[in-house]
Amino acid sequence: MALELIPYKDEKQDFSATGAKAGALCSTTHVDCHLVIPGTQEVLTLPLQICTKIQELKHALSAKLGYIEHSEISFVVKQGCTYKRLQESDQVMKRMSVHGIKSFRPPRHRYPHPYGIIGAGYNGIKTALFLLRDNQKDFTIFDRYDKVGGHAWLESANKTTRLQIEFATYHIWYGQDFSYPGIEKCGGPPVDWEVWPSRDRVIEHFELCAREYGIYAHCQLSVDVESVDLIGREKKDDRAFQLSCRPVLPHRKDCQGGEKLDHQEQATEAGYAGAFRTDKSRKSFVFTCSCYCIWPGNLINPRQIQYVGEELFDGFIEYGVEMRCDYQNVVGKNVIIHGHGAFTMENIRTCCEYGMKHIYLVCRKRNLTCPRVVSWFINQASPPVTGAHCLNLLKVAYRLCGYDPWDMHSVSCNAARTNASFAQKTRFGIGDVYFLAAAYGLMEVVVDNIKRCSSRTVHLESGRKLQDVDVILKCVGMLPDSTVDKVNKMKFLRGCWINGDPRRFTVSDPDGIYAANFAATTIGPGAYNWVQLMKHVWDCPNEWIQLDEAGHLNLPEHYAGDPDPDTPAYFINARHSVGTMFTYSIVSPAYREMTTHFDTYKHFIAHHCCPVDKLLTAALAEWNEYERSWREKGMVPKDAPYIPYPYTKEYIAEQHEASKEVQRFTSEWRRIVERFGRWIDFDNDYKTMDRSFMERLVDEEIPLTFAPYLLDLIVLSDQVTVEGFCNLLATLLFWGQILLQENSYVLAWTTTPWTLPSNLALCVNPELKYLQVQSKATGTKWIVGKDRWPWICSSIKKNGEKDFTVLWEKKGSELKGIKYEPLFDFFRGKALGSAWQILTDNYVSTEAGTCIVHQAPAFGEDDNRVCLAAGIIQKDGTGMVHPIDDSGCFTKEVPDFLGQHVKAADKDIKEKLKKENKLVFNGTEVHNYPHCWRSDTPLIYRAIPSWFIKVEEAREKLIANNNQTYWVPSFVKEKRFHNWLTEARDWCVSRNRYWGTPIPLWVSSDFEEVVCIGSVAELEQFAGREIKDLHRHFIDDIQIPSQKGKGMLKRVDEVFDCWFESGSMPYGSKHYPFEGKEEFEKSFPAQFIAEGLDQTRGWFYTLMARQGTRVRNSVALHLKMTLAATLCQVLGTHLFDSPPFQNLIVNGLVLAVLCLEFAKRSMDLKRNGLVCNTVRPCKADGKKMSKRLKNYPDPQDLFDLLRQPIARGSRESLKKKSLFFGSSQLKVDRIMKLSACRCAVRRLRTFVV
Repeated sequence: MALELIPYKDEKQDFSATGAKAGALCSTTHVDCHLVIPGTQEVLTLPLQICTKIQELKHALSAKLGYIEHSEISFVVKQGCTYKRLQESDQVMKRMSVHGIKSFRPPRHRYPHPYGIIGAGYNGIKTALFLLRDNQKDFTIFDRYDKVGGHAWLESANKTTRLQIEFATYHIWYGQDFSYPGIEKCGGPPVDWEVWPSRDRVIEHFELCAREYGIYAHCQLSVDVESVDLIGREKKDDRAFQLSCRPVLPHRKDCQGGEKLDHQEQATEAGYAGAFRTDKSRKSFVFTCSCYCIWPGNLINPRQIQYVGEELFDGFIEYGVEMRCDYQNVVGKNVIIHGHGAFTMENIRTCCEYGMKHIYLVCRKRNLTCPRVVSWFINQASPPVTGAHCLNLLKVAYRLCGYDPWDMHSVSCNAARTNASFAQKTRFGIGDVYFLAAAYGLMEVVVDNIKRCSSRTVHLESGRKLQDVDVILKCVGMLPDSTVDKVNKMKFLRGCWINGDPRRFTVSDPDGIYAANFAATTIGPGAYNWVQLMKHVWDCPNEWIQLDEAGHLNLPEHYAGDPDPDTPAYFINARHSVGTMFTYSIVSPAYREMTTHFDTYKHFIAHHCCPVDKLLTAALAEWNEYERSWREKGMVPKDAPYIPYPYTKEYIAEQHEASKEVQRFTSEWRRIVERFGRWIDFDNDYKTMDRSFMERLVDEEIPLTFAPYLLDLIVLSDQVTVEGFCNLLATLLFWGQILLQENSYVLAWTTTPWTLPSNLALCVNPELKYLQVQSKATGTKWIVGKDRWPWICSSIKKNGEKDFTVLWEKKGSELKGIKYEPLFDFFRGKALGSAWQILTDNYVSTEAGTCIVHQAPAFGEDDNRVCLAAGIIQKDGTGMVHPIDDSGCFTKEVPDFLGQHVKAADKDIKEKLKKENKLVFNGTEVHNYPHCWRSDTPLIYRAIPSWFIKVEEAREKLIANNNQTYWVPSFVKEKRFHNWLTEARDWCVSRNRYWGTPIPLWVSSDFEEVVCIGSVAELEQFAGREIKDLHRHFIDDIQIPSQKGKGMLKRVDEVFDCWFESGSMPYGSKHYPFEGKEEFEKSFPAQFIAEGLDQTRGWFYTLMARQGTRVRNSVALHLKMTLAATLCQVLGTHLFDSPPFQNLIVNGLVLAVLCLEFAKRSMDLKRNGLVCNTVRPCKADGKKMSKRLKNYPDPQDLFDLLRQPIARGSRESLKKKSLFFGSSQLKVDRIMKLSACRCAVRRLRTFVV
């Protein structure tokens, strides 16, 4: 039910109002509303508020029924002995009869003409099943062949072909309407069928279904539809279509090998239209239909390839598809199979069964191959198997090949290999023989391409020669039938609809693999969904019209020539198909309701028809047969060690548990988010690791670019550590350094002794007062902060008045510029001449230490800022002292502590100071220190070469753009965010990590020549190869010739800061400006965004800054909506000089203490017998809820509570009762208000109309 279309009312009301105002009051109490259709047994119960209007309910019910005319729906209630028809302004009642509809299921539209189905293959037969299920018998199926089964099985397959996927999830009557226990037709679920039947058995199963369901009576076989013409005008209700039909004489082979068939000879590269001979004994005719679908398939024409010197080969060369190849030619021979797709797998299996000698599998790229067990595991999985889990399953079989599937060209993964996605132009070849043949050395994968042929020799492009070759089988792919576009006058495909017409539907099996999660390797579930969607649109044409006119049908479109010149418009990839299904399921409540059972049924039928024992028995029998026959034929030595089947029942059981664990967080996140009522496009989301997201903007104007080779101060970005400061028991040192002008020591302090070898200055507060004191016992002079002198004396256990004499008192400003002797001699003569002097800055406080702070600019943010202002170091790194390597260990610049980790070296540094009589005090102090916010481990500040974007010069533009936006609450914009912008500093956008988007800068060794790459196409020109992934392990090997004679340019090591990526979301997600320009310009700037208060300096900031001044040759990346605030603004200002959003809501935070109170209240409800379940208590620390701290309740507990009578609005158990929560009394009426929560959760699915 489309409850999301009914507005939920929660406004505050003044129940003390009188007069006209009292008449405006309404009840927001929940009520279960029962809708009854007179004369039927159907009852629909809905959770509604009493204040819900009849008009609102009409619109929601109309959407549920496929957007029928809501004016036709009326509601009647019984009042005493009479009946009243409710008006649209009336409120709903508890029980109402519904008039104007016959069922709570969408009604089927009646057309004046029958339906047409072109193609009697898998999808054509499936369409007929759906029509017959609904007792719609006015349809005709047309097919060129004289049998059902389609081109793929009747012609593309050969006599040896077997189904690669499990029959359980493939069979044509797949679906709970046709294949379920108790259904007799076709025997119901195919529990007795083979797991992987042969080609003849598959055709037999098509014929069985056609006979059992009476489909043959609707078939016009041996008929070629030559053209389809529109009768009437597009989008008019009275339009129809004329199918021009020509009887033909199909010619099929029943034996393997021999010459081409007649229509194969007549076919063009475009396809088979017109290639079949006309049957002159029958007349051509025209068939008129109101709706039609065409199922052309995609396994049509073998991709033609002719080798240089093919006539010199002196062997057998043929295409490894259709009935063309006589496999007797491979017996005892060396065979080359050219290609690595699904048909390759069939040819490997066939050659192995016929007894070849050796196989060379020559391919441009090694594609992923799927073992039998992995295919079954994917097809039964609910929810889908993650990409990482799939690769780990494949890895078991790939060990036999000595190859890691994680290293495949089609795999993109993170460094930890916990996430992975696939992008492969061909689908999985499925079978176990591939791995067994590789393990025995019977098959070798040669990643190369064929250059030419000579006598029994194949010359490869790498220079390698494959000699003594007897057979070449061409398996380089299949081309779609381009004549399909011509027959249908197809200009483009909108979703799955020809020219955007909802009455003309087409889908071919989508090509390739583009996924991070895998739900199926079989056509069964997908075909069921396609036909279901097609028929729903036919049945509910008014829904399409209303959704389209409202602008909600944002379906993908495909034109001929995309991505390859020979690609027809009807031929789509998996992304297009998934996007279509997802979009329509979101915008159509009626269709969405139909699809709720898909995953559970798939899991059921896979285990019912092919349980694990049956699967493993069949797989092991096939494996053992190969072992036996290969030894018998001499292909493998008889005494060769037996190779056990790599998958066991115990392993599969472990993977079921692993699958649950791996997918738990993904599925739990989705379940909880959807249960909360938050709309997120999980099925059609973009991923920041995708190439299309990483590739981005090129512009010749460069008013702003990266500042060259600057310094970042911290190993993690400020956004990461802003919440990560913890108290730490740290070492506290006082030491004395000799002042050259005062003949005195200055008493400085630190809590990080390891930074002392890098000391370049001392800092005092110019406004504080300082003393020079002299020890009466030793005569030693110290300079200390006056405000900290008593504390210093207590620390060193001295009496300030008795043991010391005060010589003078001065302000800190008077000490500025005084030079001192370096504490260590490691960098004497290496630092700039301005080093080792006293500096002044107001950040020095009286709260800790001696009021004299040691400065190591390589390891402190304030240290760096102060020393940079004083000229002790330069912005390009000149003068910087940095003796720490990437592991946090001392380098050879500090030989006394070489190789020691900085924290381990603290002890030796203190010992050295003590021996030199420079150490005054060694103690400990609780100190606020930055920690990693995830692992709670201390961090170190460390200067590293970095790349910056100039932000300081754009502050005024940032503020001006921010003033154009509207924030709720306004004080966040006017105070917190405004203050941040006024002090905005240059933004470090580089990070020294492995996983991330590489900065696209290729530089010379001296950094004097820099080339910035602006697109994949430009990088491919330099690389001389296709680049499918932009992560560093795919591009770091690319070198660019210098234009200035500086040798080869190499890419810089850094990757982009994820906050730079997050600010690029508006354009990166749409691949702007490479494509989606119109879509981007329509949607930018965003009308509304929202994030939490703690995100103010993150995402919003990057968005704002990227929009202002255009950046040449930069790379746009991805959105991770995690911290979110200031970073949006930076990118918005720099790219478009405008704010990236118009309105912003800053969310508050629910603290853990409130969650504990909720748990207590739920337990009070249970004690009073009003609920069965409670919310489990959690840690009430008053902090923001955190996964790490686990200080939050399980959201499912809250939902379980809301499901119970107390939350559903049942008053029976609450009459005359009161509940006490602490000192406050919660009466029945107030409890009843909580009941609206359940209703609100359901309505907050934010389906926006």
